[in-house]
Amino acid sequence: MAENDGSKPALYSAHREAMRNDANKKQNDFVANDGKREQAAQQQEQESRQQEREAERLREEDRQRYERRSEKQCDQGGAWS
Repeated sequence: MAENDGSKPALYSAHREAMRNDANKKQNDFVANDGKREQAAQQQEQESRQQEREAERLREEDRQRYERRSEKQCDQGGAWS
């Protein structure tokens, strides 16, 4: 075995520390991105539900408008104008 002046273990230790830090950073980035994806999916779902409610509200308004027109037609005894 070659002479051990202490530099190899220090270099090895520094390399391991750098690899560990890199792995931790990658894991943290993945978790952060996963959280962002989840948040974006929840926001998209919320917007979709809001659009569905708005569409339902508009359909209900149209239905009521149609019913009022039908009632007017019956009251007037004629065709729609």
